[in-house]
Amino acid sequence: MTINKLGVFLCVICFASSAHAAFLADRPLSTDDSSTPALGTYQLCGGIDWFFNSDNSKNLNQPFVLAYGLHENLDLEIALPYVIGDSASWIGDISLGTQYRFIEQNIHPSLAVALSTKLPTGNWSQGLGTGHQSYALEIITAKNWEITSFSGNLSYINNPDMSANNSFSSGLSLSRTMDEKFTLMGELTCAIAPE
Repeated sequence: MTINKLGVFLCVICFASSAHAAFLADRPLSTDDSSTPALGTYQLCGGIDWFFNSDNSKNLNQPFVLAYGLHENLDLEIALPYVIGDSASWIGDISLGTQYRFIEQNIHPSLAVALSTKLPTGNWSQGLGTGHQSYALEIITAKNWEITSFSGNLSYINNPDMSANNSFSSGLSLSRTMDEKFTLMGELTCAIAPE
């Protein structure tokens, strides 16, 4: 078993809106939360992921995710990453997905499931994509208290053409509102690809 990625992220974020925004564990974190956009509304998220690969190459990935609320607890998503590699820069592998929240938060955490497929739209030979299609299943849980929020994910990624190993990933995030403009966020993520 090899560990492909292990990351720890800690950041202070400034929110211009109310403290309610602190309960959304979207960007800058990679750990999802169970929220979906309200019916008929859009949500646009962006961020920066910086990867150091085993062959000493580097990739800077700027993903933008557009989600549309089909229902109060169901959305459709498209992720369009702009990848800056060592030798080229352009659009990477596009992902299409949906998320359904089937348990709302009460005294227990909310629970959602997400399904997605990554299409091999990025140029693999230039390091802008993987060169194969993959499918992901993700279980997401989240719990919000007055000024603190927790999210957890567990994912399975299936690579059917076997050009890459199937993998598991997980993420935990915690955020705490410090005042009406600042929120402290931390995240721990891990991805494992059994051989």
